[in-house]
Amino acid sequence: MKKKGENSEEAIEKILKEIKGYSEDVFGFVWDKIQGTEYRKLKLPHAVVQQEKSSLEREFTSRKVRRVHYRKQPVKVLKAYPSGMVKQVAYCCDKDFPVECYKIPKEFQ
Repeated sequence: MKKKGENSEEAIEKILKEIKGYSEDVFGFVWDKIQGTEYRKLKLPHAVVQQEKSSLEREFTSRKVRRVHYRKQPVKVLKAYPSGMVKQVAYCCDKDFPVECYKIPKEFQ
C-alpha cells in the first residue's frame, strides 16, 4: 500500500513538472478537443499537449483573438454586472468575427 502511494505521488509530481508552463487557456482549449467519456481511455491534457503540441499551437494561434474593435453600430450588451463590468459583443480585428468581451470600468484598471 505504501509503495502504491509513493508511486502515485511520484507520478503526480512528474505531471506537475510537465504542465507547469501551460496556461489555463491552453488547458481549456485542450479539454474541449478531448473526445470520449471512457475514463480508462481518457487522455489528460498534458498527454495530449505532448503528443500534438505543434498542431495544437497552430490551431490555438489561429483562433486566438489579440485585439477587438466595435463596428459603427450600437454595442450589443449581453449582461451588465452590479460591479460595473459589462459583457458585450465585440469583433476580432484580424478575422472580424463576433466575440464576447468584458468591458472593465476605469476604477478597476
